[in-house]
Amino acid sequence: MRRARKTISAVLAVALFIGLIPSEVSAKSDTSPALSYNFTVSAFNSSFVEAYLQENGTIAMGSAVRTAMTYDAINPNSSALWELDEYVTNNASAKGTIANDQMYLMGDYTEGFYASFKIAVPKSGWYDASTVYNKGRYSGDVNVYLGRASEDASSIIQGENSIGSFDSYSLGTQYGLTCSFGKLYFEEPGEYLLVYVMNSNESTEIYSSNRMYMYLQSFNLSFLQYSNDTANYSFKSTAIGGTGAIYNLSEGYTDYSNIVPALSDNWAYAGRSSNLSTDLNSATKYTIVQHKTTQLYWAALMIDVPKSGSYDVKLTTWQNDTTTISYDVYIIPYTEDVTGAVSSLNASSLVGSVDGDHPDGSGNITHNVGAFTAESEGDYIIIFKGTSANSGYTSGSHCIYLVSLELDGVTDYIAPLPAPPDNEERTDNEHSVMITAANSSAGSIGVPVTITTNLDGYTQGTAKDYGIGTNVIATAPEETEGGQRFKYWIHKGSNRVVTTDTQVTFNLGSNTTLIAVYSDSGEGTLIEFFDKNGKLIKSDYYGEGDTVNYPTELPTAVGYGQATGWSSNPVTAGVNNLAIVAVYN
Repeated sequence: MRRARKTISAVLAVALFIGLIPSEVSAKSDTSPALSYNFTVSAFNSSFVEAYLQENGTIAMGSAVRTAMTYDAINPNSSALWELDEYVTNNASAKGTIANDQMYLMGDYTEGFYASFKIAVPKSGWYDASTVYNKGRYSGDVNVYLGRASEDASSIIQGENSIGSFDSYSLGTQYGLTCSFGKLYFEEPGEYLLVYVMNSNESTEIYSSNRMYMYLQSFNLSFLQYSNDTANYSFKSTAIGGTGAIYNLSEGYTDYSNIVPALSDNWAYAGRSSNLSTDLNSATKYTIVQHKTTQLYWAALMIDVPKSGSYDVKLTTWQNDTTTISYDVYIIPYTEDVTGAVSSLNASSLVGSVDGDHPDGSGNITHNVGAFTAESEGDYIIIFKGTSANSGYTSGSHCIYLVSLELDGVTDYIAPLPAPPDNEERTDNEHSVMITAANSSAGSIGVPVTITTNLDGYTQGTAKDYGIGTNVIATAPEETEGGQRFKYWIHKGSNRVVTTDTQVTFNLGSNTTLIAVYSDSGEGTLIEFFDKNGKLIKSDYYGEGDTVNYPTELPTAVGYGQATGWSSNPVTAGVNNLAIVAVYN
């Protein structure tokens, strides 16, 4: 059983693109709600709380409590199902406590410590993953691992299961920070082990008896559903029909009637906190202002989402190094009571966070905030909620400047399509299949091999229509008569590797062209560059000693930003083929 991983090896094992649904995944049209594994007192049912809650409102994690922290103790209305698997403190004086706003775990400063949680994942597929945590002076670096449930949590703590890390040290206590782990693929539903490992760093202060703390609030998974649509919202005054500055959008800008369709998708004013001073829409950006008093305010806009499904959320803002604040971004279904909704926001609707500082003084910055899944098309509320002042703030206003918002439809995840009919007759809803072989992903130079399929009447290298949901099996030979070796199946269009197995199996979801790629030693050494999700960026054949031509730009990934380099950096080509993968912080 493969573990949930973000590395390219997992991507090579599953279909990642439009139109392909791995056969073992049920092709249903339902969607899954966001899953929040809550680690605070509110996660537990009344029986557990009545049995273990102390007078100070906390639960001490003694041996009896640890044993009782099972699925049966969870209130399903407050948390997705989880249970404590192991809590290894490496310090006899270290104990854990569950409070209303966090679970704080204690362990040894020198040796470090870890806690593992068994979590129930109800559905296979892609999820956007994050954790919410707190910072403190007795905390350090936290590394997070995820793998299939095992009797030995320590076996999960290895590089292939790492999903990310965060620094939880802060001189002053900070609450409710979010660390995004990007997108994770769960090959099948079931139980997984989530392991948090704490080690001290150069800033960590020692608590008494050589101890330190880790503060956790929740672990969150948001199911990613196929969308293949985009929306772009411009927050300049021209987008809402203005020729200059517009003050206080609450007056006359609460519906979509002012939008200029050629300049922006539909958005409107939806609300703001009572402590806000003003809002101003200008020719360059939308300005939200609080004069001096506090950075803890919120503002909300209504947006028209064009289609159900999952979207990567990209927000362009103007920022400086003094007055622009940091804030969290939430997206919730439309409600008339926005103020009430803001008071009950939780991790399930959190898209991500924006750091308000500008490293170079001032200017526009585009943030890959996170992912959002719309259960249906229509109106949603996006909320910008302040969390902290600019690190360079000294006096004056606290501001948010919004330039534009992009919802980029997810197109490389499993599509929950209608189930295929019980019989094998073709339906009226058909898509084409083309299967061929070549010595590159471009498919321009064919390879003389015969690919076998289970499709009735199919001829290799031609496009033929079959009913939606049709099961397709294609098998390519390991080697041609001329000695060319099979490398992988690639999807033409997304340019993503499907599998390195010679046999590929999928259910037809849209027009699909697959290429069986073979390496050709007669052409020279093949050097390929991939992003973290298995997308082929560049592929060339070289003679031995030829200078390697790298991609002109490093790729970017949501939750990671731009790659920092490549897994290897040859200057000239050798005699062995190379697959080079982008490396991210």
